[in-house]
Amino acid sequence: MTTGIEQALYPFKSQWLRVSDGWLHYIDEGEGQPVVMLHGNPDWSFSYRKVFPELSHAYRCLALDQLGFGLSAKPATASYHPQAQADRLAEWIQSLGLRRICFVVNDWGGPV
Repeated sequence: MTTGIEQALYPFKSQWLRVSDGWLHYIDEGEGQPVVMLHGNPDWSFSYRKVFPELSHAYRCLALDQLGFGLSAKPATASYHPQAQADRLAEWIQSLGLRRICFVVNDWGGPV
């Protein structure tokens, strides 16, 4: 998101990570124990926009847009089954070196 109303509703710095199937968008705010928020289907990190200000003063809050959703890439050849999303999630977690994670999940975020 860039300016105007969108920026006011989603005032976070976008981060990007290249994984095996494409570019993942995520937001990463705060410091401390990581709290990873996983959205459902069809949704994206925007659904956690009100949680970040409440928790980021005490935790490192991260919200990922699963491949095919939100601001992440939407490659036509990628698999979007839960196992494929879980594999990319694991790749993302390892790339960021996250440990002792607390997960907040919604809908498809649970199986992933």
